[in-house]
Order: sequence, then structure tokens, then C-alpha cells
Amino acid sequence: MGSHPLANLPCLLFLLLLPSSSHPTHDCPQQCGGIDIPFPFGIRPNCSIPGFQVSCNHHSQTPLPYLADTQLRILSISNGELRVDSAPFIATDCNDGRRALATISLPLDGPFTISGTSNRFVAIGCDTVAVVADGGTFTSGCVSLCSTQESVLSPGGACSGVGCCEAAVPRGRRYLSMGAGNMFGYVNVSAFDNCSYSFVVERGGYEFREEDLREFPGRASIAMRLEWAVGDDGGVGCGENAYRLSAVRGSGYLCNCSEGYAGNPYLNGSGGCQVWKVIGLMTVTSVPTLIFSTNLA
Repeated sequence: MGSHPLANLPCLLFLLLLPSSSHPTHDCPQQCGGIDIPFPFGIRPNCSIPGFQVSCNHHSQTPLPYLADTQLRILSISNGELRVDSAPFIATDCNDGRRALATISLPLDGPFTISGTSNRFVAIGCDTVAVVADGGTFTSGCVSLCSTQESVLSPGGACSGVGCCEAAVPRGRRYLSMGAGNMFGYVNVSAFDNCSYSFVVERGGYEFREEDLREFPGRASIAMRLEWAVGDDGGVGCGENAYRLSAVRGSGYLCNCSEGYAGNPYLNGSGGCQVWKVIGLMTVTSVPTLIFSTNLA
């Protein structure tokens, strides 16, 4: 005997009411402290896909966005990349006994890795040896020495090995440990330098200054970049007028709007990829910038 055609209606209604990972609910906050939080990231439940949850910390006067369950404060989000504050992750070695390692640790099963192409490992000091390691197969570092205070500054604030040095960061790591030390106990430079520092910073994001030899962590304003991708089992497809492309980091994928469209390629509807219509041309800092409209009329 066949079942009544309406017998499965409650189940169908339940399935229709389930939140879809590719369609966040309409009451999802779009910002935290003035920082845009676009899908697949999200602040509230059902506003993101797994691994992309953001915590909006309201303990300070201005709300601050963090990757959930981490100390990584988000500065900006773009497709495939995330800028985070790296000032809290500075290794220190000082002649007065202050010493601290610094570690950057991302969830092992999460969608984020530390970018090896967009970051550099930097060390500051005039009697400095610094090391960065992934806890396994990679170890690197650099040495910075100075003979006099006058010899410190290099043209353009470059890290040339005098007062500041730099080294490469490995690709695809979720954990990095950084250390700073000295070679000669600061004996020859104690009149102007008694500390060494090391950190990861985005390329072009740090310009060395002589005053950074002293108490740099207290005034550091630096950022590093993380790469992200949706896992192949991430449960989210690309939106309308968008296509999938392999992530640069080698695993997972990203979505991109098709040619002639712009918007969020992970969403459908008005929040997703829409036809761009050129309505003007203006020049900003001598770079021609097209102004677009999503008005389809």
C-alpha cells in the first residue's frame, strides 16, 4: 500500500528550513569594529562555513574581530588571504634578562596557513642572531650586527644585516616558532642597543628605523598574511555567475566571479556576483579607477 503523498511533508519542510552553508541567514552581521566580515566568514552561528568563524570581541571601546578560538586579530579579509595583527608575536632577548619566544599556531585541521610568499621573517638588533622554525623540517634565520650607532641606518629602511636582517618564511605552515638572541652579550653596543627582536611581517610592511632598536614591541604596528581556501569537503559551492579555481597554496579551492561580474562569489542573489556597469572614470593617486554600478537597468 503506497504512502499518502503528504506523509513526507514535515520532513521536507524541515529540510527547507535547515540553514545552508552557501546561504547565510539574513541577520548575519557584516562588520565588526569597522572591519568587513564577508561570507564564507561569519560572526554568528549559521553565518559561516566550518573553520571560518569570527569572534567579535566587545571588551575594548571598539569591537575587534578575531579568528575564533585564536589570538589572531583580523585587520582585513580578501579572497584567499587574511591580514592579521602580528605585533603580539614578537620574540625578545634583552640584556636586562627579558626573554621570550614567540609562536604562531593555527588550527591543524583549519583552512588557514601562514603565507610564505607574502611574508618575511625579520630581526632587529645590533648584536642579534634570530631563528624561525616550524617544529619539524624547516629552520632558518639571520644575523644582524652593528659597529657603531652611526652605521645603523640603511637607505630606505632596508634590512641589510646592519641593525636589521630578514629571511624567508616557509610555505604552507600552520605553526612557526621564533627566537632572538645575542652573540656577544651586547658588550660592544650597550650604549645604544640592549635588545634583539624577531617577528613575521608582510612584505613591504616594515621599514627599519634606528629607534626600533629600543622597546620596539611597545609601539610595533605590523601585520602578517594568512592564506585560506575552502576545503574540497567544505560543503559550499560557488554562487551564481562564479567559478571555482584551485587555491595557490595547493589544497582546497576558491571561488571567483565570472568576467563582467563582481561581488561575493560564495553567495547567490543580490549579495553574490552581479553585472558591473561602468558609470564613470576618475583618477586616484594617478591610477585610473573605474567606478561601477550594480544597477542592471
